[in-house]
Amino acid sequence: MMSEIFPDEIHASERELLHLLCTRAMIGPEGEKAIRFLTTYSFQDVIHEQVFHALRELRTGRPNLVREQLPARLAQKGFPDIDFESFLAPQDAASGSVEELIKKLRRGTK
Repeated sequence: MMSEIFPDEIHASERELLHLLCTRAMIGPEGEKAIRFLTTYSFQDVIHEQVFHALRELRTGRPNLVREQLPARLAQKGFPDIDFESFLAPQDAASGSVEELIKKLRRGTK
């Protein structure tokens, strides 16, 4: 039996998956899997959705370019006051894997 996932866990999992995409700028199999999942995913947070769309538009595998260009890209979309550091800060050792985060988000949308 799967345990229920609460809205704050969904929010945290969305943010963490986006953080992985920003800091690792994943272009390998894990990144591709995350992008495929998020392309059809219904975000619970509009900011998270806009960050994801901006990342897709940047199309880079270089975290330093994400750090440089993401704030401007989101400002152009009408989101100038986003706390970018939560997406761009160095990776926390306790972060989940892409697979674990996708499983959590799938459970949360059922």
